Order: sequence, then structure tokens, then C-alpha cells
Amino acid sequence: MRVPFALACAFLAGAIAGCVDSTARSPRDVVGPIEGRNAATRLAENLHVQQLIRAGKTDAALRVLDSSLSGDVYFMQQAEPAMPEGDVFFRLRDRDLVRLKRHWLAHPPEGAHGDIVDYVEATCMRSPDCPHEPLRRASQ
Repeated sequence: MRVPFALACAFLAGAIAGCVDSTARSPRDVVGPIEGRNAATRLAENLHVQQLIRAGKTDAALRVLDSSLSGDVYFMQQAEPAMPEGDVFFRLRDRDLVRLKRHWLAHPPEGAHGDIVDYVEATCMRSPDCPHEPLRRASQ
């Protein structure tokens, strides 16, 4: 009984696969180990920030959030060469890095690596909305 059932399942799976667009991308094609680890880290961070806020420790929560910004920029920078031309990533990157520069001008980052600051500056300068004031580095 098990063998015919297994064969029927295999046949059905093959038939379904034949009906699916062969150019369609599976989640495995799009999501890799880096994205998985990033999602797990972001989940843990989100839960930690929520705990801090619920405990009334908003300054500590803001420090956790601020410390993650450089990491997010690093992953954006690393992903940029792999992005197809015209991808929505570039519009979002440009918008968000202008916002980040404004944020960092008001609240200078603690320990943002020089390469990250340079990337934010260079990307932001492509936008007419980018503030012209240079970012201060952590050592300044």
C-alpha cells in the first residue's frame, strides 16, 4: 500500500511541477543564509527593544536601535552590486540614506565605521534633498 501511494505522490508532484512556470523563482533562490541569519537577529533585537520599552527603559531601547543602523547600511552596501538595474532597492536606498543622514546629523552615531559614513555621504549626495553638512565621525 505504501509503495503505490508513494508512486502516486511522486507522479502528482511531477505533474504539478510540469504545470509551474519553469522561470519562476522559489524562495530558496531569493532568500539565502545571510538573509535568514539577519531575520533571526532582527527578531531578537525587536523583542529586546520591546522589552526595554515596556520596562520604561526608552534610552536603552534607542541605543539598541541606533547601534543596528550601521549594520543595516553595511548590508545595503554589500547588496548593491547584486541588485538588478532599476530595482526598487535603489529608490528605497536613496530615500532611506537621506533620512539616515538627517538622523545622524541630529544624533551622531557612536562608532559608525568610516566606510559606512563614506557610503552614506556618497549615496546621499546623489539626492537633491540631501543635507550638505558633513557627518561627524565617531572619533571627532
